[in-house]
Formats: sequence, structure tokens, C-alpha cells
Amino acid sequence: MRFQIAFRETRDTMADHRLWIAVGLVEMDLTLAARSAEKFTGVRMEFTQDGAPLCALFTNNVYAPTYEGRPIDEDLKASGVEAQLAKQLDRVVPGPFSNAELFMRRTRGEAAEGSVVMAFSGFVGYKPPIDIDCDGVFQLASDAPESFLRYEGRIGGDIRPEWGNPGIIEATRGRSVSSFLRLPVWGFGAEAVRIGSTMHLDVQDMSNRHRALHFADRSPSEEAEYTRLSAFMKREGLNDFGRHPDFEEALRRLMEAGYPTEDGTPLTRSQLSERSEHMAVITRELVARQRMADMSAMAASVRR
Repeated sequence: MRFQIAFRETRDTMADHRLWIAVGLVEMDLTLAARSAEKFTGVRMEFTQDGAPLCALFTNNVYAPTYEGRPIDEDLKASGVEAQLAKQLDRVVPGPFSNAELFMRRTRGEAAEGSVVMAFSGFVGYKPPIDIDCDGVFQLASDAPESFLRYEGRIGGDIRPEWGNPGIIEATRGRSVSSFLRLPVWGFGAEAVRIGSTMHLDVQDMSNRHRALHFADRSPSEEAEYTRLSAFMKREGLNDFGRHPDFEEALRRLMEAGYPTEDGTPLTRSQLSERSEHMAVITRELVARQRMADMSAMAASVRR
């Protein structure tokens, strides 16, 4: 079992504990993952005097998200795991048994045989005077599926030094917590990856299918499917490529060039860089075309 985690400071407190946001990935065996998916897991974490995580223990306290006792797990499926941080939920007060609660969801990240990679977000409570270090991605691990995880080091320093210092604070300054897993600084393989979307995998599949149908020559049955999916996407605010015709064209050209456009597809740094460079070329062409159109319109206005 391997556990990668980064933190962001908040001004909130609970039961004399200061609260930090925690985001990251955990590679766990299939049995534990099935029990933990779409649920909160209580975790006991301890830290060194300089704020680095010393150890973590996943408890047996696993529970579905509720508000005033009402299950709201279905409300979270079309949102990333990070969205629950801002929602009104029945939250556990940090104490001596468990001082962190992490909402976990399966991803398509690369994992060892018999394991899966789960994304998580949540709150960690810790009492002063220790401040948790917010400028690193830390890894803890254990040889057993459910056991005491010990600190192994910083990603990009002690572990995978070839990946380089991720500089989490600067890289995410002014951005929401959802930006953390969109940085290509994570993973348990040979190359750092960006996880991207952490929506429920079923919702990701629906979004990907909707996008594919949008750009396809649809049969009558596919048209009915597209209409149904479009209604869902509109209701959930997921029809991003319909924001502007130029963005839609850019996405179409990206797909035609063979680049992955599924937001939940993990991309390595090299894949992300190559796709970004191609997208930059498309964007420059579209901007130049728009400028020419604006100049032509201006010239026509002057002639009149």
C-alpha cells in the first residue's frame, strides 16, 4: 500500500485542532478499495516537528457522506473528490483515534497488479504548535494491505529525484484545490502523471461518450442517446466544449490529431507537454483567423 499526499492550510479549526486540506493518491488492494470507494475513511496521522508526515494508520471507520443524516453520495458523482470540501456534510470531529477523514474514489491511474489507484481529498486536524508542511508531495507506504504506513520521503527529492521538486505552493497559487491532481507530479510508475478529473468513473464514461457522439455522424439511435446525454451534461454543467465555437473546433482538431481529450485520462509529463504544444499551435491559428476576420469587418465598415 502506497500513499501520496499534499496539503493546503486553512483558517478553520475544530475541537482545538487546526485544519489542513489534504489531497492525493493511494494505491491499495482491490478489497480495501471496494470498501473505501465513494466513502470517507478515518485516518490517524502524525507529523514531525517540521511538519512532514511521520506515519498514517487507516482505521476501520469507513462511512458514506451524509448531511443531517441524509445520504448525499449521488450528489457528489458529477463532481471531483475535491468538491466535497466545500459542501455541508456531517463531519467527524478530529480526536485521538482519527484526526483525518478522506473521501476516496477510484481513478484510472496505473497500479500494481491486484491494486487500484484511488484519489482522495479531505481535512486533517492537528494541534498547534506544529504547522503541516504545504510545499511538498509526501509518500508513505506499508507492505501490508491494511497496516501502519511509514514515511518514505518527498516525491521529486527522496523518491524519484529525476521528477524534480514539484513546488506545490507556487504551482497552485491562486488556484482551487482541484488543480493539485492536474499537476504532473504524482503516480507510482516510472514517469510522473497528471490524474485530471476525479469525477466518478461512470460519469467520466458518460462525458467521454457524449463528446465522441457530438463530433460524430450520428445514427438515429445515437441521436437519441446523444440527446439524453446532452440533457444530463447540461444539468450537471459538464458541456465544456459548447462554451465557444473556437473552443469546440480546437477540441475537434485535437481529437483528429489523435491526442486524448478525456479529462480523466492520466497523462504523463511528456504526453501532457506534447498535447499542450499541439493545442498552442491550434490556438494561434484560431486567434490569427479571428484577427483577420475582425480586420476585414473593420475595413468593410470604413468603406461604407
